Amino acid sequence: MINDLTLNNILHKPTAANHERQTNTCTQRKINETISVYTHGVRSDKTYDLDRGGWGVVIVRGGEVETKSGHVFNATLRGIEMVSCIQALQILSAETSSIKIYSCSDYVVNCMSQQWYKSWRRNRWKTSTNKPVVHKEQWRELIRLSESKRVVFRKIEAHCGNEFHDMAEKLAIEELR
Repeated sequence: MINDLTLNNILHKPTAANHERQTNTCTQRKINETISVYTHGVRSDKTYDLDRGGWGVVIVRGGEVETKSGHVFNATLRGIEMVSCIQALQILSAETSSIKIYSCSDYVVNCMSQQWYKSWRRNRWKTSTNKPVVHKEQWRELIRLSESKRVVFRKIEAHCGNEFHDMAEKLAIEELR
């Protein structure tokens, strides 16, 4: 894939002086850019494999697209949606840029953007109805990874025609085959 710097080098052969300027501009852009992440999780609908879930992640940064997928066992749909976000943040563990995670899971997006987890922590991992929080360990990991970065969670509608979210869904489905 051709990035801006490569395209500029093709169009204008750089001298040593302007190559340094271009490199600095490119580095500055990468520090300030927001990384967009599209996540998706699916569960198997086969009766013999109801506890298997596939996840897909599409990371878009600086015009580059990176994909990753996998599967887990003993998965609920909500749990596998969380796994996709955890996997994305683990991939981006060394990043210093802002991260915007797009998920079609109301549960994940609402918990993280409305910070439900803060009251869960205060209540010793009990919900407002005094029931244990489901997927407690996954929540703890997602929260730990999110709090160490500048992460924003955004809702995206499933099957909305967004090419990156559709790609994440296809990756997740492929993991079930």
